[in-house]
Amino acid sequence: MEREFRLRKTLGRIRCYLFDVRGNEIVQPTPRHVCGSDLGRMDATVSLDGVDWHGVYSIELSEYESVSSCIAKLRPIPSPILEHLRQETVEVTLDDVRDRVGNRLFEYMYPYQREGVRRGISMRKCMLADEMGLGKTIQAAAMIRAQPDLRPAIIVCPKSVVHNWYDQITSYVSGDAQIVNSTAHYAEVTSGIRIISYGLLDRVRPLARMYVFDESHYIKSPDSKRGKAARFLSSAAESVVLITGTPMNRPIELWSQIACIKPGLFPKKFPHQKHYRPGSGYFYCDRYCNPKRLFHTRGRPYDFRGASRLQELYLVMSRMMIRRRKRGVLAELPTKSRQRVIVQKRATPIDMSVLDDIKKRRGDLAASAEFMEMTRETKDDKLTSIAAYLEETVLPAMEDDDELKVIIFAHHRDMLDKIQEAVVKSSTGYMRIDGSTKSDTRGEHIRRFQESSDCRVAILSISATSTGITLTAATLVLFAELPFSPDVAEQAEARAHRIGQDLPVTVRYLCLANSTDDVLWRMIQSKARTFGAAIDNERRHFGAKTVKEKDANDDDDGDDDIRTVLGKRRTSDDAENDHSKRRKINAAEEDEEMLAYLSSV
Repeated sequence: MEREFRLRKTLGRIRCYLFDVRGNEIVQPTPRHVCGSDLGRMDATVSLDGVDWHGVYSIELSEYESVSSCIAKLRPIPSPILEHLRQETVEVTLDDVRDRVGNRLFEYMYPYQREGVRRGISMRKCMLADEMGLGKTIQAAAMIRAQPDLRPAIIVCPKSVVHNWYDQITSYVSGDAQIVNSTAHYAEVTSGIRIISYGLLDRVRPLARMYVFDESHYIKSPDSKRGKAARFLSSAAESVVLITGTPMNRPIELWSQIACIKPGLFPKKFPHQKHYRPGSGYFYCDRYCNPKRLFHTRGRPYDFRGASRLQELYLVMSRMMIRRRKRGVLAELPTKSRQRVIVQKRATPIDMSVLDDIKKRRGDLAASAEFMEMTRETKDDKLTSIAAYLEETVLPAMEDDDELKVIIFAHHRDMLDKIQEAVVKSSTGYMRIDGSTKSDTRGEHIRRFQESSDCRVAILSISATSTGITLTAATLVLFAELPFSPDVAEQAEARAHRIGQDLPVTVRYLCLANSTDDVLWRMIQSKARTFGAAIDNERRHFGAKTVKEKDANDDDDGDDDIRTVLGKRRTSDDAENDHSKRRKINAAEEDEEMLAYLSSV
């Protein structure tokens, strides 16, 4: 009774948000004012046993309206979100999938891929967001084959993977597939399956009944021509499939993709910014982007790059998204270890106060001209240290291990040239793909690296090769320059760590200490945490325990380390036993981290 009285006295204005995937919701109070009689009427429905007044109260979804009507002041869950959660899909069985796609393709797919196809057909419009390397392309191809009535079907993808899509469609779906390179040819589309690049997206008309957007993070910017065109085309389609392993870095990047799948769920991301006030209405950015007022700016008074209600956003996404992780569905895939290697330490650290000032004025640090200028100032040190690391550590290890193949990623042409120079000096066979590589020769380079023992190093541009290619012959992946986001990094890692890989993969990020690399490394980890909370409903670590920091100048962690990790070829039984042990240990650690995280929330 004493607890009940204290609750009545201090319970405040109620804020509601979605919490649990099993259909529950959370009512969380803040100390303002709700009259005691209202709380008394609530007591019959809401269990308060063992919960302090500042805790959270769980109620069934079916009881939401009756409980909310008993509360004096309540900011309710918007009705479109509730309707979205209650919406039922057409039930499709695995036997139906077998009948639709054919026995050959059905048996070729892994069990989790068959389930993904089943759910995708049931939803009609969905996001296929499996982690990189789990075979999203073949699942999307099976969805196209399973729905022959939805023709014409248009596949939109990056230009670098157009031919890969053509091979997949002609192999598993239909011979009636064609690559469209101009708007004139697109206008003639009346049937079959057509493949276009994102470069044509804003110049085509809505002619298709089904659209597949590969690497859908290409349309994540709400105001870009691609994003607007994708939303326009999707609105008239009967089926839409978005394919991406990395849907977002920030919640704002999900709005455009959600609008392609459920255009009525969040009709507007926010009102006109001149009239915007936080909490003023039902808008995507107001609910999930933690809007903040910006000062000393013109034309953009609010910043929507924050994150809020991530657990609710995860629940909303789970009703339209198919997402599996490697650790959950592919036990036979070997482990991947990620390490940060300090290749050199600059004598003079960068001025962090300057970076803080840039962030306050510009918001997006990585995109600012000042930040890029600071990066250029350390370029010579980075070029020299990377070349030394390759010549002193990696290339000698390759001489000792004839089977070791290496992928080296970089951004800039100067860095790619420096890497190539070091590899040529060692007389090691290599191939190089960057923005200047012709599309018709890319396949030959990839085939040579995969099949020839004479080609052992792949020198790759991150922007040109982080998606759409398979390089499972490599077991060591090096990043000579850091990407700006974890999704790009993990996509690049997945070129080696994917289906077809039968050995452990080691990924090393080569960093120059006391430089902008320190800032980028923290930025990657921060973005990874936001992504994990919104998309996977978990604490996600890109660094910390999953990254072992090493110093290239440390005698204990030099050449011997690479030979120890990569020079030994284990039997399949040893690999399977080690992998099983790691999975048990990692699962226990993740459970503890998740419990601690939920307790803090």
